[in-house]
Amino acid sequence: MNMKTTIKLLLTLGLLSLGQAFAQNYVSVQTQTVVPAVADFKEQVSKEILSPPELKIHNKRPKDKMILPEYDAPKDNVRLFQGQPKVSLPQIAVAPPAPSVGFVGLIDNNTSIPPDVNGAVGPNHVMTTLNTEIKIQNKTGGAVSSLSNEGFWTVEETFDIYDPKILFDPFTQRYYFVDLDGAYSATSNILLAVSATSDPTGAWHQYKIKTNTGELGIWFDFPSMGYNKDWLVVSGNMFTMAGSFSKVKLFVIKKSDILAGLSTTPTEISVTSGFTISPAVVADNTTNTVPLICTWSSSSGLYKVFKISGVPPAVPTLSDVGLPSVGSGNSWSGYTPNYNQAPQLGMTSATNGMDDGDHRMSNAVLKGGKLWAVHNTWSISSGVYRGVVRWLSINPTTAAINEWGKIEDTGITNMGSYSVPTNSYSYPSIAVNNNQDVMIGFGHHSPTIYGTASYVLRKNGDANFSSVYQYKNGTNKYFKTYSGSANRWGDYTMTMVDPSNGTDFWVIGEYADAPGGGYDKWGTYWAKIQPNPVVASIVLGTLPSSTLCANKGYAVPFSITGTFNAGNQFKTQISNASGSFSSPLQIGSLTSVSAGNIASTVPNSVTPGGTGYKLRIVSTNPVVTSTSTANVTIIPQNRAIGSGTTTPYEATEKITNSGTLNLTGTREFKAGKSITLTPTPGAAITIPNTSVFTARIVGCVY
Repeated sequence: MNMKTTIKLLLTLGLLSLGQAFAQNYVSVQTQTVVPAVADFKEQVSKEILSPPELKIHNKRPKDKMILPEYDAPKDNVRLFQGQPKVSLPQIAVAPPAPSVGFVGLIDNNTSIPPDVNGAVGPNHVMTTLNTEIKIQNKTGGAVSSLSNEGFWTVEETFDIYDPKILFDPFTQRYYFVDLDGAYSATSNILLAVSATSDPTGAWHQYKIKTNTGELGIWFDFPSMGYNKDWLVVSGNMFTMAGSFSKVKLFVIKKSDILAGLSTTPTEISVTSGFTISPAVVADNTTNTVPLICTWSSSSGLYKVFKISGVPPAVPTLSDVGLPSVGSGNSWSGYTPNYNQAPQLGMTSATNGMDDGDHRMSNAVLKGGKLWAVHNTWSISSGVYRGVVRWLSINPTTAAINEWGKIEDTGITNMGSYSVPTNSYSYPSIAVNNNQDVMIGFGHHSPTIYGTASYVLRKNGDANFSSVYQYKNGTNKYFKTYSGSANRWGDYTMTMVDPSNGTDFWVIGEYADAPGGGYDKWGTYWAKIQPNPVVASIVLGTLPSSTLCANKGYAVPFSITGTFNAGNQFKTQISNASGSFSSPLQIGSLTSVSAGNIASTVPNSVTPGGTGYKLRIVSTNPVVTSTSTANVTIIPQNRAIGSGTTTPYEATEKITNSGTLNLTGTREFKAGKSITLTPTPGAAITIPNTSVFTARIVGCVY
């Protein structure tokens, strides 16, 4: 959400007439054709290295608390839910699985608050897109490339870039990336980039879509994005230059054009009743419509569902579906008068916690014939506001609610002169996988923790969501407002399904990091969660020999159970001479997801050698250590031995002589043999007292 200047929105709209509120006729217009520009990510990175951008604070000042528009509707159009909500409380829910992978995304560079946390996962990369910059990593967190927003975009006009959103489409294997350009300005654009392939480090087709053609007194804010097989939909709120809400605009873009890097003519649809209308990500490749949903009336517990219809070359149209309701008895507070009410460890007053946003719709997913949606609300107890995550499952055809619930902690913590919620939640996001498991990620606030990123999981068949799992705990108190008064957090999180298998979840959220540069700092963190993790294991096979000689290759066999993921490496490791793996040495690796043999070689640097070593196998994705180890003897290539040396450093050659054998100097023998001084029958061997016998290993029979 853009914060360039202060917005004060005190709506005096009142309720619309009943007929006007629900039954609207929406007009589809096409005012512009946009031409793509091609930008290569690697080339843009190279340019930025030669000419780094100047880091400066964008003077993003928090807006005043908003009263979102409220509407009502004819009672015969309301689909009232008759059952009870499902409520997850920490004391009754089961714990979800811990992340199988976790790593830091981007860290605060002290140029923007909030970061507007967003990112997307492809088959081989994760891409973090914030208000500050862009970062591409591999799926275990290794850095691949990074770039400033200004360095990425080549079609912007104002260099006032804000509110990033990004999705990965598994059906087209492309990233769709949106930023906005020109807040509080007649120059108000959607910047759209579509990757040319599934590799985000390569070419992108970039488009600049003007949002206020013929209406230069309004500008576009807070994009929401969704798609189906035919259309990409970008929705946003239009504001006047004075900061008053005007309407919602939808831009419906033909996917076949932008996937081919062709010019395209977006369809614009204006909606005068509604706020932050979120188009769904349609998680199939057959549905002809795109459902959309928004909050409608907090006091009545109402939502509104729309749909976009039409198949190219037809012009897409918007229509109303219905008004699902959880009932006035399940209403929520639509407005909180205070900034910074979300608690954090180290707060000293009720006003130096964190700002936790408002109750607008966060995101929506259509999966298995159900429209899943999530947003933040507040509940009030004894004057204490606590953030509550509300989720819904809705029939997209009838707008009837299948089920709904809350992620909530009703506890209150007394801080002496004031009280705060024991746990408060903000900025949720939702995803549904191929097994109909559902995950919600969100911000987590409590007087006992710093700003933290958390999630809950509901596996298919479970009655409710799990308890809250804190996957990235904050490490320091966070309070940063620049010239404003709100300690902004968010403005969103992002939860998604891994396109590589359709079952694993990824979530990116915000946490309070260590301060630096004279400011408190935020950080972002990625976590991968397997809803039904198979316990993977590695079993070390029988070695070709229990004695390993330096600089000789061995095939180390192993078997596995469970699933190992793409890019996984199996590694052979040996301990130190006393059998400890505190600092293991890798002697071989195999990139594979299957069992096999690892080509392994002991380096000559392993000294002193001996019989106390152990060998094991570890993997990288997931991280697993073999359930068995092998006791091995290590023989270095160069090892001085004497006549009293025992196994395994003895030599085997017989030395015969009929007379006196003068053993001086150095003799060389094969490793693993014994030295036997054997006289010829009837002869004797005399070894002078001054003799010196030294053998050195020059080969290996193992």
